[in-house]
Amino acid sequence: MERYLIAIDGGGTKTEGVLCLPDGTVKARVLRGASNPNDVGTQVSVRILCDTVRELRALYPDGEYAIFAGVAGALNHKAELLCGLSDAFPDATAAVGSDVENLLSSEIPIGNGACIVSGTGSACFVREGDVLHRIGGWVLLSFLTIKNLTPSQIFR
Repeated sequence: MERYLIAIDGGGTKTEGVLCLPDGTVKARVLRGASNPNDVGTQVSVRILCDTVRELRALYPDGEYAIFAGVAGALNHKAELLCGLSDAFPDATAAVGSDVENLLSSEIPIGNGACIVSGTGSACFVREGDVLHRIGGWVLLSFLTIKNLTPSQIFR
């Protein structure tokens, strides 16, 4: 039985799924809409992820599958997203993480590493062993906003 890997990169604009062989050979690619659960809701996010996997599996129906979904906004919804994928595909091994894990793993496949995501919710992510640390981001921005600080007060 052929073994396949399904890798998903889900974000606020689009979701891309790729079906690969264990050696990294890409066999198929699927594009769908946004899947960030903070933007579209957890149920819609699960549906988009499951539809992506279903479409890829339909192209190669006989096989053993491992699924990883790296989704923006997944850190606070990991359990629900994993439950949705595991329930829909009980014969596959599934895992869910942040889209930052996709970024880190594509540039630094093995070992410790770090990356900075610069945007509205800029943050630094550090992978140390199996642990992903987060520094900054929306948590700090939310705290400062709650305190009613103006930009000039924040940056002086």
